[in-house]
Amino acid sequence: MAKATGYFSTRGVQVSQPRFASRWAGSRRSRRVALKVIFDELGCDTLRERRAILRELVRIHGRYLAMRETWDASPTKPELRRWLEAVAADVDQLAEQLGTKAAQAGLYIIATAIGTSPDELIVNMLSNPSEPLRARVAAAAKSAAGSIQSVRSAGRDPDVPFNTLIIALGQLYQLHTKRKATVGRKNDPYVDHVDGRPIGPFWRFIRAAFLLMGRPQGKRAKESIAKAIKRQQRHISS
Repeated sequence: MAKATGYFSTRGVQVSQPRFASRWAGSRRSRRVALKVIFDELGCDTLRERRAILRELVRIHGRYLAMRETWDASPTKPELRRWLEAVAADVDQLAEQLGTKAAQAGLYIIATAIGTSPDELIVNMLSNPSEPLRARVAAAAKSAAGSIQSVRSAGRDPDVPFNTLIIALGQLYQLHTKRKATVGRKNDPYVDHVDGRPIGPFWRFIRAAFLLMGRPQGKRAKESIAKAIKRQQRHISS
């Protein structure tokens, strides 16, 4: 997936290419087709309107990439719970767990609970900590682990960057079309699927936007997009 580094990219771009050509995924032809769908569904006829839409899409995509990078580096609830439980069971595990994915979040939670900073907590725990401090750290870790959903009930965390991208594109669509960003379903008697395949102008718009951004376009991906739109409908319309 191409990552946004600003409105106009100059690295690897030929002079004859459009300004935004290097921004998006896919071939020049696929980008042209996707942009035509986007402009048609949003009713953008003038060059000024189309440039404004492109800038907004770049902004939305850049925000998504930044959120995705942070999100992917963050622990899931089960991972954070296990980290806290390990520290609660043996505070010496805190030093050994510093390089793990959940360390930053876990340290912040414990440090906040005992009234210090994560950096101070690390220094104190690595320099022959007192028994009262060890007890406070263990108690804070145990309490924090207990406040997180159990590993069994936590399930899969919602994909916040993906949902945020859906909401942003939905709000962009509604702003320019004055229509609700909803997805319909067309039943196919030859396909064993209760809901039918997704259809509608917003569906065409968001699929074209996802094509530009290099998002997956397979059958499972389409269904996950359609379900995410339905789940986030209240936030899109707010």
